[in-house]
Amino acid sequence: MARVPVGGELINNPVTIAPGFRLENVFVLAGVPKIMQAMFLSIEPLLEGGKPLLSITVNCNQREGDIAAGLGDLQKQYKDIDIGSYPHMDEKPSLSVILRGTDEKRLNAAAAKVADFIRTLGEEPLLEEVEQQQKAS
Repeated sequence: MARVPVGGELINNPVTIAPGFRLENVFVLAGVPKIMQAMFLSIEPLLEGGKPLLSITVNCNQREGDIAAGLGDLQKQYKDIDIGSYPHMDEKPSLSVILRGTDEKRLNAAAAKVADFIRTLGEEPLLEEVEQQQKAS
């Protein structure tokens, strides 16, 4: 905790002497939440935002292993969209396929393809609306 990389700039810590530093676009803060929050306030003006990250969730009652190959094929078609599958087990297997990206048209197109793929398996998927994950600057 006493070393700062060459070129690193110290980050103000008004709470303790725990160091933090910035190296180009990487900010390293203390791990204790109250200390990290105080340090964050001093670097917040330096952070640059990007386009909002949007997401759509497609829910279905499929098993992850049964649709993995199909989702892999869709991921190859939509390299700009992150596609993740999150299995659940309640009374029967179910799955949330979450798609994330910054281009709403591409995101909707990819979600429609996922939904169409699930329909080929004999199920009507449930699509949740586009949701914004972070604020744009």
